[in-house]
Amino acid sequence: MLQALIEGQHDPAVLADLAKRRLRAKMNWLVAHSLEVKPKTFAGYRFLVDRYVVPRVGRMKLQAVRPMHLSSLYRELLDGGGRNGRPLSRRTIDAVHRVLRKAFNDAVISDQLLESNPVVRAKRPKGSAGEVGLIWTPAELGRFLDHANSHRLYAFFHVAAFTGARRGELLTLCWTDLDLVAGVVTIRAPRPLSSVSGSWAPLRAAGSGA
Repeated sequence: MLQALIEGQHDPAVLADLAKRRLRAKMNWLVAHSLEVKPKTFAGYRFLVDRYVVPRVGRMKLQAVRPMHLSSLYRELLDGGGRNGRPLSRRTIDAVHRVLRKAFNDAVISDQLLESNPVVRAKRPKGSAGEVGLIWTPAELGRFLDHANSHRLYAFFHVAAFTGARRGELLTLCWTDLDLVAGVVTIRAPRPLSSVSGSWAPLRAAGSGA
């Protein structure tokens, strides 16, 4: 049945049967659209669905899902959806919301299984002032750097702490970006990475040489 949908064979009997399936089946079908997105994006969708969506609302029938169910899902994730019961970040909750929005958009527009998208009316928890307290103080950062002094990634931690650069910018730094004499590092826009023999390196433009 899922294969029929992927191939565009939208038989009414098939769709009627699919409408009775639970949200878990719908999520799995959406993830099957891997040809529509890049492999990294597909992997992200699968992780979000398997980790945060299916365990909590995966047993619900697709047509039974209401905005209040999704609002409760977001609240549950915010309160303790992270590792070891810790709060899940607002950024991750927003990512879950985007995946669900696409899922139900497909159900409404592409397959006409639903009349409306409940995700659109679901309420996501807003960030609170208390979340800012999760940022380390200068003293806490100093203790961390002292503790990590002998770690193989100490230089990475140090540059990250004192430049405020994003992870993608740090991971694509090259020796040519460093001036050790002047003590200056030039932060550039993140460059795409490629995996060669199991190690990651910035992609080079065609004809740029080795």
